[in-house]
Amino acid sequence: MDAACRVHPTVLRPRGVPRDERWADGRAVIRLHVGEPAFRPPRAVHEAVTDALRRGRTTYGPAEGIPELREALAAKLLRRNGHDARADLVFVTPGSSQGLAALFQTVADPGDEVLLPALHWPVHLQQVLLAGLRPVFYPLDDHFRPDLRALADLGAAAPARCWSTPRRTRVGRSAGRSTCVPCSTSPGGGPGR
Repeated sequence: MDAACRVHPTVLRPRGVPRDERWADGRAVIRLHVGEPAFRPPRAVHEAVTDALRRGRTTYGPAEGIPELREALAAKLLRRNGHDARADLVFVTPGSSQGLAALFQTVADPGDEVLLPALHWPVHLQQVLLAGLRPVFYPLDDHFRPDLRALADLGAAAPARCWSTPRRTRVGRSAGRSTCVPCSTSPGGGPGR
């Protein structure tokens, strides 16, 4: 119960706000505060879901994900990203929040510090706190990338992990590989845990 008491409730879902709200100049307001897509699923997804319903695939699957999906993801990781991951090491979650919660609880020890961007999805802070980790916030530049000078000033803290908001989320973007390297090494110069 102690962990739950450290986390403040989020205010991501204001009630009674119309979806078609407009700015004073008539432009549509683009909502960035919830993870609901602003588009319908592609036709192929609709057909696959309908087919699964017809075939009775409506029960819980394996906790780590459906084997065929895990195999397809492992193949994609090799083909598009150059990561040779075995399918048995691929873990599928129902959403990024569940995946990040599992990640924060497995890659760091309670009390470790984790770098979070100053502008972050509030659920990430909640996940860090629930895992017993200590958030250290870093500023972003005008393009929502980590401010490298400010990150260097945080160097004394030597956090165990660094989180950068992924490029395809609604807020911010990820830093390139060279930007993240300083966050992924330990104070002794070797790879982070």
